[in-house]
This record gives sequence, structure tokens and C-alpha cells, in this order.
Amino acid sequence: MDLPIYQDPIESTLWRVAGYGNEDYAPGRVYRWANAGRAPATTITAQMTRAGRVALDLPAGRSIAGVGDLMLFRYGEESVYSKIDPQDRYACRWVNLDGAGLADYYEAFRLKHGQIIGVGPTGPVADQLGHLIALADPAAATPRTAMAQAVHTFVISLFAHAERRHFLDRALRDIFESQRGGQQEADVLGREFFE
Repeated sequence: MDLPIYQDPIESTLWRVAGYGNEDYAPGRVYRWANAGRAPATTITAQMTRAGRVALDLPAGRSIAGVGDLMLFRYGEESVYSKIDPQDRYACRWVNLDGAGLADYYEAFRLKHGQIIGVGPTGPVADQLGHLIALADPAAATPRTAMAQAVHTFVISLFAHAERRHFLDRALRDIFESQRGGQQEADVLGREFFE
């Protein structure tokens, strides 16, 4: 008699780091990934640029992530990311996150804030990303519930950061438009405040 393969339901339910890395691509080395064929479609990647620039190409257009920008994408979506100039160096650190309902959080975030968000090369979000990587190291032997809590904290921190940035960008835009009609100055000040 064949028995079904047992999979612990907690394994696919609790939020977790399903993979992580610190990568450095030298000038001339190809760096390009297409997400459409990657699985599982529940995997969300949060990737911070540490050096160089990367383009995220979506059906709606292209976005650029520079140093201190966090790029978010989902396996299975129609997106491709690559170095803008193959002759440039590109370095990043990333985590693949998975768990029940996480893709819903990603979709809500993406629709409101986009897939690239400036968080700065140092600061709370960068620190939390490093903390997730440290917890995911097999040598850390992190309990599943502690990992789930850390991933949740990271995701909620991204929402909080983006909401603060959105609020301040809007306030600065309103101030400059009422004073001078200057959207460009508001954008520059908003970026400087967060970096």
C-alpha cells in the first residue's frame, strides 16, 4: 500500500526565509533573471542594491534600482531584472520569503508603492534584511516561529517606511507647488530625507 507523502502544514503556512544571498557581479559578468518561469509563485524576493544599478522590466515599463533601493518581485510574474550596463559592477543582498498570505501583502504593497522603494543603504530596513539573513543561516538553528515573527516584522516595516515616505512626499509636493509650483524640488528633498 502506498502512503501519501506527508508534508508538515506548518512548513508551508508560517512565513519564512526560503533562500538568501549576498552577490557581487564583476564588470562584464552577465546578471539577468526572468521571473515568469520561476516557482513557486508564492515566493517573494526582497533585494537590496549595494553597488551599481539594476533595471526591473515589467509589462507596464522599466524601473531602476540604485544603491540603497529595495526591489520586490514575485516568482511567476512577468518581470525581468538585469544590470543596466553589463560593464558595471552590481552587488546585492536578497531574501526569498514565503508563507501563507504573503503574496497578498506583496500585491497590496506593489499596487500602492511600486516594486522599488528607496530605503537607504543603512538604517532600519537594511538592518532587518541583514537580521533575516543571519536568522536564516542553518547554523543559527532559528525556531520556525521566531523566523515567522522576524519576516512579519520586516514586511510590516516596509509598509510603515513606504507610508511615511508617501505622506512626506505628498506634504513636500503640496508645499512646493503652493510656493513655487516645483514638483522636482519636492522629489529631491523627499529622496534626501530618506537617504
